[in-house]
Amino acid sequence: MRSNGHVRKQIRSVIAEIVSSLRPMDTSMSSGYASGLAGEAIFFAAASSMDIDREETRKAAIERLTEVQARLPGIDFPNCGIANGLAGISFSVSEVGSLLQIPSFVHQDAHIDVYEYVSDHLGLRLAKQGGDEEFDIINGLAGIGLWALSIPSEKWRTLIAAQVVDCLSDLRDVTSSSALWKTPDARLKLSRPNEHVDVELNLGAAHGAPGVCIFLKSALAQGIAEKRSKTLLVDALESIAGELHPDRVSASRNFVGDDGISRLAWCYGDGGMALAFAPSTEADFHTPRTASAWDVVRSRFIERESDSAGLMDGGVCHGSAGLLIIANRLAHSTHATEFSQARDRWLLDLLSRKSLAAGTGAFFAWNAIDRAYEWNRTLLAGEAGIGLALLTALGASDRWAAPLLGV
Repeated sequence: MRSNGHVRKQIRSVIAEIVSSLRPMDTSMSSGYASGLAGEAIFFAAASSMDIDREETRKAAIERLTEVQARLPGIDFPNCGIANGLAGISFSVSEVGSLLQIPSFVHQDAHIDVYEYVSDHLGLRLAKQGGDEEFDIINGLAGIGLWALSIPSEKWRTLIAAQVVDCLSDLRDVTSSSALWKTPDARLKLSRPNEHVDVELNLGAAHGAPGVCIFLKSALAQGIAEKRSKTLLVDALESIAGELHPDRVSASRNFVGDDGISRLAWCYGDGGMALAFAPSTEADFHTPRTASAWDVVRSRFIERESDSAGLMDGGVCHGSAGLLIIANRLAHSTHATEFSQARDRWLLDLLSRKSLAAGTGAFFAWNAIDRAYEWNRTLLAGEAGIGLALLTALGASDRWAAPLLGV
């Protein structure tokens, strides 16, 4: 697909439309990586690095980070997370600096306050020995850990990532049947305010144990707290393996004990699950049971077509852009042709979702709360992320997605 000149021309044309759509900065947006200006800055920097309106997109990236920087002194108790907190902002600044070759954005001096703040937060968390802590990629520890593994400074990378491993070890809920992590009651109340709340074991990459496994695999590959990382990883994968549906269209469940059919996506289902179970050349962790589970998840990811995938839009979180970058990552890590073919299939699916209607935006996202399509400009759910996935399809690095796919 990458050698197909017609498709490449089409991709660049669509990216140019997204650039035009997102160019006016919306200062009402949050500052973060997943749904704010920092994530948009990465998109514009990546577009500039691929010679798409190079100077204008470079300017747009820097404008957004300048706005984010101006806001930071007014935040008294900032969130540490990757999605919409300090970790995500720090990651975005470093990524933009790398893409635009601005050394001051990448240098430790630009991030030292964040490193110290997050490390102190994790230290206090460990001193409490428990608590109602978020553990997942989007809101909690796994996302902070994935950011930490991308830190250029070996000292801070090792310290913060090891602190995350310690926190995850402390939070783990070990029973006779599983060794996973419980979603805090406060999060369940926010998600389902009108229902009776039971503590659930989430099996989605975004909010559950597979996301923790994505972090732990990356930590193990980098030699971070190797013994603890491997123990947590193997125990979690063994627990998740026992929850898979080997004979159904979707091998994954959304929650432990859930009998519904999961969508195929990054956030839930066999897309994110494939990232958790995929073997690594840098880390040996598979047991016979987890290796068998990888075979099941791999086959479901490869075989499932768009019409049965449960996709509602083209976004990274729960749409075809997410499947494109997962397949691309697995194609590189496994060197298997089937993942290259899946990447090309999801690329065409994504391009087919471009709106032909007049108005703002080339793509529209599904709003599950309002049950309607709307324009979304963000990295995680909207056009910035779609643009980045398309740039990856052109051959750009997928480093921008390390907080979602692993480092």
